[in-house]
Amino acid sequence: MILGYCEIGESSFLGVKACLGDGIKVGHDCVIGAGAVVVRDTEPRGVYIGNPAKPTGRDIFDSLGVPR
Repeated sequence: MILGYCEIGESSFLGVKACLGDGIKVGHDCVIGAGAVVVRDTEPRGVYIGNPAKPTGRDIFDSLGVPR
């Protein structure tokens, strides 16, 4: 669910029933977990889960060996 105007970065993934508040900017290459409620802008390449959504501290490319 996307409320109002939001910007979703390139190659980002939104899980099932994720919610974005009005005016949220999701950085590129982000993963927003299922059911997460995003109330603040996200950083690129982050993984966010929970209500309210919080970063896990993991980079989505860590398991692929892609440099930051």
